[in-house]
Amino acid sequence: MLEEILSITGEQSLFKIITQGKNNIIVESLMTGKRKPAFSTSKISKLEDVAIFTEDGDMPLKDIIIKIFEKHGKEIPVTVKSSESEFRDFLQDVLPNYDKDKVYYSDIKKLVNWYNQLVEYNIINEENIKKDKDKEAETKENTDKSAKPETKKTGKIENKKSDNIINKSEKIKTAVPGNTKKGTRKKV
Repeated sequence: MLEEILSITGEQSLFKIITQGKNNIIVESLMTGKRKPAFSTSKISKLEDVAIFTEDGDMPLKDIIIKIFEKHGKEIPVTVKSSESEFRDFLQDVLPNYDKDKVYYSDIKKLVNWYNQLVEYNIINEENIKKDKDKEAETKENTDKSAKPETKKTGKIENKKSDNIINKSEKIKTAVPGNTKKGTRKKV
């Protein structure tokens, strides 16, 4: 959902990645639809890499946006003209354990601005959130399946090395006659 969306310091709009060059990327403004190069000297952040400090660790922006959408839908109760306390109450309502010392008022305003842009340009909608949750559930299911089951200890020692590995290791000599350098190995 947020994989291709960027924030560039000093720019009001969010941007979508179009293509990547050698020293820059071509981005398209969500607000204007105009394309422009963004260079490596610009401070560029992918929204999927952004997180908010909580008292339990960091929470990815994507998860916070999903919480906001589930709680308030497309219309959130704060606007540009809202006071700092209203912004803080809004975040407190959505994310009760956010770190009040590390999350600044400007961070909350930026979050609200990004959320409004993502909703306005239809990046955040019910369909995309459902797809994202399904993708996350599938990834978790695949991770659970790939976890190795615990083996039962029987008291027997089993040799799990294949013949090829044993044969290769027999060919390696750890000391060469006449060589006084410590730790030198030579393959014969």
